[in-house]
Amino acid sequence: MRAAFSSFDLDVYQTYFTEIALDRLSPPNGRILSAPDLSLDKDQSRADIKGLRLTKLEQAEHSLPKMSENVESKIRYSIIPDKSYPDGSSPKEITSCHLDKTWKLQYLIENIGG
Repeated sequence: MRAAFSSFDLDVYQTYFTEIALDRLSPPNGRILSAPDLSLDKDQSRADIKGLRLTKLEQAEHSLPKMSENVESKIRYSIIPDKSYPDGSSPKEITSCHLDKTWKLQYLIENIGG
């Protein structure tokens, strides 16, 4: 099965995943949680909903406290490029990049956490 991905050599790309790159992606507190780490907002004021026709879901959501995700626990994701080929590519290079996503992976690794 690996022969089908001959242009992708994992050993080559492992050298890019340095401790610095992982630090750029990891949350500032160093912990990845299975659910967002939330804290209560200081401002718990509510909009007046008297006289409005709300669904049960809207009523339930309105009764919940206002909360925000803790900045220290946010995962910093990389931006995935919309295009699968570099700017200025020839039609042949564009076709090649659509068949082989190595360029896109290289771009992600170079811009990790940015």
